[in-house]
Formats: sequence, C-alpha cells, structure tokens
Amino acid sequence: MLSKKTGLILVFILLVSSGYRLNAQLNAGGTVYCKSGRDGTLLIMLVDEETFSRPMTGLAVKEIRVSSGAALIDFEFDNVPPGIYGIRCFVDTDGNEKLNRGLFGPSEPWGMSWNETAHPGWPEFSMISFKLEKNLSGLKITVE
Repeated sequence: MLSKKTGLILVFILLVSSGYRLNAQLNAGGTVYCKSGRDGTLLIMLVDEETFSRPMTGLAVKEIRVSSGAALIDFEFDNVPPGIYGIRCFVDTDGNEKLNRGLFGPSEPWGMSWNETAHPGWPEFSMISFKLEKNLSGLKITVE
C-alpha cells in the first residue's frame, strides 16, 4: 500500500507530465493602432473586473511616448495568472495621468479591447474582456 506522501508525489508527477502547470503565468499582448495624431504618453492598462470599476487603474500599466501621426505600437504583459481580463488605454496629452472628459465623453484619445464592435457610451467590463487560458497575442486596439 502506498503512503500518503508517495501518493501525493505520484499525483504531482502525473500532473506535470500531462502538461498541467501549477501557478501558470501567461503573456497577453497585441498591437495598439494609435491614430490620434496627438503627442503624449500612451498608457496601456491590463484590468480585471475589479480594477475596471476604478478609473485609471490597472493590474499592470505600460507607458509609451507617442508623437503626432499614426503609429502601430506593440505591447505585452508578462507573468499574468490565468483569468478574465481587459485592456484599456488612452493618450495622456497634457501629462496629468488622467483621461480628461468633455461634455460628450473623453476629450483625449482612448480605446479598449472590444470583444465586438465598440458601442456608444461607456462600456461594461463584459464588452472588453477576454479569457486568458494560454499565451495570447494578436489583441488589436484602436486609439482615436
């Protein structure tokens, strides 16, 4: 009869040999098409449902300086646990690290990882979310 310790070791070996990764850390990335034509700092934020509900926060943030004119900007978030996430980004044109709002919505260029066509008004998390179960590349976000 196997001891409890030997049994646990065998289960661990079976999990590892079957490709199961304990505490798997994944990558999520893609390209931001920044077509705003304005100078500033592009902030790309990885969010989950909780951080999505708090403006201008993220689990991880990438900051990339952009100049006037259209640009394709590649990004990647490393060491992300499996889960449900979204990406939101904006070009901070005045350096205040906030998405400025006007009378009819944001006054600075912005975009999100829409899982369908963008909708009018501010989105819900379900509209921008994706499930991260394996490494993910190819997310496409337009900032305008």
